[in-house]
Amino acid sequence: MAGYCGCSWKEPGNWQPQYLPQVSLKAHATILSSAARTTLTQKFANSSDRVIKETFYNFPLYDGVSIVGFECRVGSRLLHSKVKTKSQANADYQNAVTQQQTAAVMDHTSMNDVFVIRLGNVPAHGKIHVDITFVGELKQDSQTDGIRYTLPSKIAPRYGTRMSYSQTQLSSLGVPANLQGMSITVDVQMEKGLVIRELESPSHRVKVSLGRVSSTSETSTFEPSQASASVIPQQNNTVLLEQDFVVLIKADGLNTPSALLERHPTIPNQCALMATLVPKFNLRPASPEVVFVIDRSGSMQPKIPTLKSALRVFLKSLPVGICFNICSFGSYCSFMWPTSQVYDASSLNQALAFVDTVDARMGGTEMKQAVVATVQNRLNFNDLDVLILTDGEIFDQDQLSNFVRDKAAGNTARFFSLGIGESASHSLIEGIARAGNGFCQSVTEYEELDRKIVRMLKGALTPHVHDYRLEVEYDTETEPEFEFVSDTENFTESETEVEENSADGDISMEETTHSSSQPISLYDENFKEDDMDLDANGKAAGKLPTITPPRAIQAPYSIPPLYPFIRTNVFLLMDPNSSEKIPSP
Repeated sequence: MAGYCGCSWKEPGNWQPQYLPQVSLKAHATILSSAARTTLTQKFANSSDRVIKETFYNFPLYDGVSIVGFECRVGSRLLHSKVKTKSQANADYQNAVTQQQTAAVMDHTSMNDVFVIRLGNVPAHGKIHVDITFVGELKQDSQTDGIRYTLPSKIAPRYGTRMSYSQTQLSSLGVPANLQGMSITVDVQMEKGLVIRELESPSHRVKVSLGRVSSTSETSTFEPSQASASVIPQQNNTVLLEQDFVVLIKADGLNTPSALLERHPTIPNQCALMATLVPKFNLRPASPEVVFVIDRSGSMQPKIPTLKSALRVFLKSLPVGICFNICSFGSYCSFMWPTSQVYDASSLNQALAFVDTVDARMGGTEMKQAVVATVQNRLNFNDLDVLILTDGEIFDQDQLSNFVRDKAAGNTARFFSLGIGESASHSLIEGIARAGNGFCQSVTEYEELDRKIVRMLKGALTPHVHDYRLEVEYDTETEPEFEFVSDTENFTESETEVEENSADGDISMEETTHSSSQPISLYDENFKEDDMDLDANGKAAGKLPTITPPRAIQAPYSIPPLYPFIRTNVFLLMDPNSSEKIPSP
């Protein structure tokens, strides 16, 4: 059972967290194209007759989500935040708690998908009001070819040496808060011209309104690019968030490449561009070695049927002649065969028989050692594609991501991930896919998965293509009076470096090589040493070099691998000198 987000504290001598009752929750999300902004308002109550010395506010965040607003009121006191060093912040926090003052401090954790705030001295019968706003890029759901919005509800139990509890103890973590007065509303607004065909939730019962958002009246003009969904309360007039709230948006044009250009409302000559790439190509499939790394730890027990279903679809969809294997992991790892075998009728039957025996009795979740063993056990004459199937419940994610990134850097290995279950760590599965030049998908027990599985396998069978480059072409006919130096801009590392060097008046590489071969005088009687400036701490104050900013800033800096029908967004902060030029479609 996963720990719920909310406010918790621990009694002395009791490791199990106690949760403050949540008396109300309001969530409002606004989706524009493939990005979402969510504002969450929560109220918690300390119903006891004593002051709680320290309370932890936890909120699970998906990979790539950024918090842009946070406000907390404890009792009648509104808490404001300041950025300080970690040691100073902890010292000030402890000092305030000692003086019986209400205080808060944010903790950085290696669990990148958990936002943690420590609150000190919650008064008896006091209330905690939390307003948190976060933005993020939405993922594609390859099963429906739609956009997937998720409001996380739980913090998945972590497995790792930092927590000294057994897996049995971990499974009992978390007592749900008393959720009353909850409302969840999602407003969707696509680009003009796109028609929203369907809104659905595989996780909750929702009321859907097409043609308008929640802030408009029912008598307003029908807008086909707008829609709204709200959770329907249960019979006792409450809304339970026992699992992630998921909404799928299906609209025309989502499989067509598009671009949104936005001008800054106050800063002149500042434009941002979001380009949505939806590749459609029919490259000849490659023949890599494919290894399925499956999670058989104790936390996977309720998810084993979904894992088996996914594996069967994967195995039956493999092309004849490819080499494949299955690696199972828990506290240890083991392979179905010592080395990968050629896919034929015999090996398929063996693999399907093996899937029938899969259970969740391999202990803990030592995922890294399984991935390392898979790479070490690879065939030397083939590219390697690793497909990881897990609920993502591990503690130390950074070491695994760093290993995957290192092995994928040579472009001979790629890593894909399928998150199984309602509380899979999206930070982990998306981090693996990003570091491993693959992509990830999520599936719960309520969803169909066959199309997702086939899309992921097709991605693994595409050739290992890399070194993509983005070019922006401008429409010269829209501004005839403008003098163009170039109608095409390439955003590459080499071009930016050359322009920066030439702008600073640096000599060319050829001149540098020539001049470096000249004799160097080791004594110049006219040289005078400058005095060294010291800062307030008595350290040498170095002068910052003059840096010429690039013409445009691209994120991500390196375009990730592109896969058929998988949406990829690339963002550009445009060159201020090109603000009057209009990119051509």
